[in-house]
Amino acid sequence: MIRAVVFDADGVLIDSLLSHLRFCDAKARAYGLRLQIPSPDDFKRLVHQGVRISPMKYFFLAVGFDEHDAERADADYRANFLRENTPHLFSGTPEMLAALKNAGLQLGIVTSNVMANITKPLAPLLHHFRSELIITKDQLKYATKTEALKYLVDLLGLHGSEVLFVGDQYMDAEAAEAAGTRFLGVTYGWCFDPITSEAFPLARDPAQIVKYVLKTDTR
Repeated sequence: MIRAVVFDADGVLIDSLLSHLRFCDAKARAYGLRLQIPSPDDFKRLVHQGVRISPMKYFFLAVGFDEHDAERADADYRANFLRENTPHLFSGTPEMLAALKNAGLQLGIVTSNVMANITKPLAPLLHHFRSELIITKDQLKYATKTEALKYLVDLLGLHGSEVLFVGDQYMDAEAAEAAGTRFLGVTYGWCFDPITSEAFPLARDPAQIVKYVLKTDTR
C-alpha cells in the first residue's frame, strides 16, 4: 500500500526545461562561449541516453560548458535563475496534489534544485506539503536523493514499500531502488519516452499519477 508520495520538482511538478535551456544560452553568450544549446526535444534525447544532468552543474556540462564555466554558471543559477526566468506548473498539477492529499496521503518533495527555485512556482501549492517533507539540494540533510528518500521514510515512520517516489530521470529510479521505495516515472518530463518500455511504471500526465496511486491500496 502507498501511504506517502514524494515528488521530484523540475520535470514532474514544474515545467521548467525551456527556462533552463534559455538560461544556459544566456550564460553561454555572457561568457563568450560558442555553444549550440540543444532544443528541448534534443535535450530529452540526450538525457534518455543516460547523460547526467543533475545537480545543475551537470546540466551545464551536458550542453557543452567546461568545468570552470559550469561551476560559475551553477553559482549564477542558484542566485539569479528566478530573476530571469518564470517556470510554470505542469497542467493538472494542482488537481493532482489536491486529489492525493484528499485521499489521505502524505506528500513530500526531494529535488536536486535549491529551495528558492522551487518555492516561487510552487507557492500556491505548498500548503499540501509539510515543510519538513520538502528536501532540497541546499539543505544539509542529505548528499544524494537516495539519502534524502531514506531520511523521509524514517521521518514518516513508514516502510520503503509504502512510499512512492515520482521522477522523470533514470537517476530518480535508481535513487528509489537504492532507498527501497517504489518508483513511478513521468513521460511528460525531461527523459522518459512514452513509447519506450521501462522496468517501472510510467504516467503520461499528472492525472495518471492519481490513477496509479489510488488503484493501489492506500488504506
